Amino acid sequence: MTVLRYLPVLGLGLLFSVRTAAQQMKLGLQPTLLKKEALLELNSDSQGLLLNRVPKSAISTGGALFSATDGMFVYVTDPGEKCLYIKTNGAWKKLADFSSITTDNITEGATNLYFTQARARAAFSAGNGININAATGVISNTGVLTFNTRIPDATGNIAPAAGDYASFYLPNASQLTLTAGTGMKATTTATKNLNTNPSFTIDADNGSAIWNANKLSSVPVATTAPALNQVLTFNGTQWEPKAPTGATGNFINNGTALQTAANFNIDGYGDIGRDVRVGGGVVAATATLASKLTLNSLTAGSVPFIDATKAVAENNGQFFWDNTKTALGLGTAAPKNKLEITGQAAGLGETVFTSGLRLSNLATVTPGAPNSKVLTLNNNGDVIVTLNPLANNWLVTGNTGIAAGSFLGTNDDRAMVIKSNATSFLEFGRRQTVGLVDSKYTDPDQPITYVRSAMQFEAPGASFYKPIFYVDADGNFRMKGSSAGTDLFEFGATGSANNGGFDFIVGDDGDEPFVFKSWYHATNTYTELIRIDRNGLGINTNGSAPAAKLDVRGTFKLGTNGSTLNNIIETQVNITSGNINNNASRIVSNIPLSGVKVGDTVILSPVADLSLGLVISWVRVSATNYINVAFANIGGGNGLNPSGTYNVVIIQ
Repeated sequence: MTVLRYLPVLGLGLLFSVRTAAQQMKLGLQPTLLKKEALLELNSDSQGLLLNRVPKSAISTGGALFSATDGMFVYVTDPGEKCLYIKTNGAWKKLADFSSITTDNITEGATNLYFTQARARAAFSAGNGININAATGVISNTGVLTFNTRIPDATGNIAPAAGDYASFYLPNASQLTLTAGTGMKATTTATKNLNTNPSFTIDADNGSAIWNANKLSSVPVATTAPALNQVLTFNGTQWEPKAPTGATGNFINNGTALQTAANFNIDGYGDIGRDVRVGGGVVAATATLASKLTLNSLTAGSVPFIDATKAVAENNGQFFWDNTKTALGLGTAAPKNKLEITGQAAGLGETVFTSGLRLSNLATVTPGAPNSKVLTLNNNGDVIVTLNPLANNWLVTGNTGIAAGSFLGTNDDRAMVIKSNATSFLEFGRRQTVGLVDSKYTDPDQPITYVRSAMQFEAPGASFYKPIFYVDADGNFRMKGSSAGTDLFEFGATGSANNGGFDFIVGDDGDEPFVFKSWYHATNTYTELIRIDRNGLGINTNGSAPAAKLDVRGTFKLGTNGSTLNNIIETQVNITSGNINNNASRIVSNIPLSGVKVGDTVILSPVADLSLGLVISWVRVSATNYINVAFANIGGGNGLNPSGTYNVVIIQ
């Protein structure tokens, strides 16, 4: 009790003590030695300060510490972080991780603050006479280090000596002297010092014969003096002057009369075996050339013609012979075939699709018998002989005798389209080629036959309801057709506005059935499985109409764990019996029931109400076509009688 009485006082003292000590705190070694400038001091050689550890989400937007006061430290524990964050200027900042910083790779934005040796060397490149070793950074001189076996002095210079220039050096005191001779007169100053950069004036002696030629093209010239009108002639050994006589056919004979109307006259006639060059004028007579005529003003390959002025002319852009290719061009100077015609003739008013080639008077030509060859054009415009394309085309009048492998279609990735009235009805090609790839049908290479209309089929034996595939206005794909000449069948999608379905319709008279069959190839027999008509659904009725809404003629099973049953038979029996006294029982046996057999389940119920206290104890099959029934009087008084008509259900 005494201790309890002083507890409030003790607690108050502790409170004041804590508030006083909270002004300064030291943890660890020598806790009483405080430093006045430290609010919190830690002193330990085996312990440290463990800051608050949080996930990064705590300091991210929406986190508990996102709006903390500036100056707070936390340690973020997320993988890839594992570092300190500080709240500063209203945002959390990561403290630098100096362990990943090297002194040779400190960056500030896009600027690197430190040059490695490799970077420093990369900033310089070698030039003429200088080499920089990329590995060591040593700079060396690649130029001449010695001259005539001497090395440079301390300043790097090599002083020349007289012997260094012996073969190409002239002393400044040397002089040059020019002396008059054959063809040159004496100069006013014949000798000058070379160190004065001298110049000379030389006068040619043009009043004297400079030379006397005694050879022409290295062939000696005879010393015989020429006579009047002689010409220099090669006699096989040397050149000699000789009179121009035509005795040997080697010379042109001069006319005896003076030239009056021409620059020269030729007496007689002769053969010109080489070039004939006429500067002007007209040749009045026929000229015969033994070799060729050269017209130097024309272009090689020109085909000359006489223009409107009756002069020989050329027009290479319109009429040209390529002698190398042996090809003639009309309208082109670069024919690419034996004969090439390019463009149309000017001023004839031809239509734009003519080629420039015309065959006239075709109406008067008798055509020959048709054959398998025709003239056509290739991609270059060349006229070529090909097989008659009519033999390979599909004709609107039909084809006969087509080759094996013939087809109607395309040989490249283009859709084959069949149209009528400019509207596409049928297209063939890859799904992507006919433009049918979408989110539900994604295979672009799937072969597709795209029917863009309804499809109706000929049915000669049908009076009505000719078969047709079609799509209705709601996008439902359906099939309608004829049955037995005058009846109808139809099936397909139904509905609208995302409320679809599928139906089967058969009828006309109302008694047409749906029949499902199977076929067995070994015996070529058909077995009817299901028949549906307006009477009901028959299973294994073998061609007979269903006798009920569900007519199963065979075994059946109800439920996942149900038993397989053969028949459920409903019938009636009449039972005749005596009275049953109170609390006594009587077994009625050997009641005949046709169709029942041992193992069947029998359910017996009276047609009319039984007397009060009279009950059916049990029913069982006693033998084929017989059942036993046990009745009991359980307190209804004496004289109860079970005789009467009973409903019986037999489950087999």
